[in-house]
Amino acid sequence: MVYINEKLSSSFFRAEVHNGERRHLIFATDQQLQLLKKAKTFYIDGTFKVVRQPFYQLLSIHSFIRCGDDMKQLPLLFAVMAGKTSEDYTQVIVLPLQLIPLRIFTYAYYINYTVLTNIRQQSVTVFKLMPN
Repeated sequence: MVYINEKLSSSFFRAEVHNGERRHLIFATDQQLQLLKKAKTFYIDGTFKVVRQPFYQLLSIHSFIRCGDDMKQLPLLFAVMAGKTSEDYTQVIVLPLQLIPLRIFTYAYYINYTVLTNIRQQSVTVFKLMPN
């Protein structure tokens, strides 16, 4: 079984993105980003009751990770969001893709990847903006 054994360091905080007066904070360890780099399918989920004002939700990106015969779904990136518009989701979902190490971003990057989400309709717009 794969566990994320990395001690949380100052590098856990990855980025702060702004959409007007709203801000979003993105968190992931180096090991989480390495695992995210290998993922072919991403699962995105949002939860609302665990955050306080000025934030609106905790968004997480998960993927299944295999180690030997074991496969587990692990959270690989977190974003504390202060908004819920399409622009907010675009910033929070597209920016982390740029944080994935050694990934070359081209239109072809998105072709063989699947993203599953149960978050608001605004997130659908984000994926329509991504190249096919």
